[in-house]
Amino acid sequence: MIRISQGGYHSRHPRAVHISRPQGISEYLLLIVKTAAVYHLGEESFNVTPNSAVLISPHTPSLYGNPAGEYIDDWLQFSADAAFFADGQPLITDRFFPVIAPTHCGTLIQSILWENQYGIPAVKDENITLLTKALLNNLVTKQHHPAHEKWKNPYYAAFQELRLELLSSPEKERRPTELAQELTISLSHFQHLYRQFFGLPFQKEVISLRIEKAKNLLKTTDMTVEQIAELCGYHSEVHFYRQFQKITGVTPNSFRTQESAGASNSL
Repeated sequence: MIRISQGGYHSRHPRAVHISRPQGISEYLLLIVKTAAVYHLGEESFNVTPNSAVLISPHTPSLYGNPAGEYIDDWLQFSADAAFFADGQPLITDRFFPVIAPTHCGTLIQSILWENQYGIPAVKDENITLLTKALLNNLVTKQHHPAHEKWKNPYYAAFQELRLELLSSPEKERRPTELAQELTISLSHFQHLYRQFFGLPFQKEVISLRIEKAKNLLKTTDMTVEQIAELCGYHSEVHFYRQFQKITGVTPNSFRTQESAGASNSL
């Protein structure tokens, strides 16, 4: 069982503000720190780098802030019984560690807070428990498993977000030069990082995802090939035919015919 007391997303404190809790609090406090900060937990001190997390245990004295500028974090204050932590590896308390996907973790915190305030009573507690377990599981992974080299790269989180958008809408026009500029890196560095992170060149994955979307539409709709080509981001039906056949070995029409025949035989 878990009970959420309060929390915040992208909470800001001015440079002059330091949060002091000499006696700690009676609940757990999960923090995802987005800026540099100096923390004192119990008798230990930490110089914290951006995108770090900590689970502060109940009654642990703390003092923290960012002496160099604004302090920003996502946070969750909660209580939980032993059964809640019984499954899987425990999250080590009162120790800072890097966060693999800070944006994803922040989204989970937002969802938990939304459920806590507005969730449907019949499923509210279950949803909060599942979302909180998902959040803690993501954090535990980083603590208990050897760090993958790409997790250490400061651009990895931004590339993850970019690829998630690409998976959702491969038809959208995305120019590597513009993406590289948005990330303030060179085009060659962008291409190198994308292949390093995901195993294949950016443009090759765009084409692959567009063709996969086209295959699904050919199998599940009665749209024309021209309509499908346009929906998958192709301005030229001829270009679509060429790329589709190069990757699948058959034309779009042949692919649809084969899939229809296969579906009929399985009935």
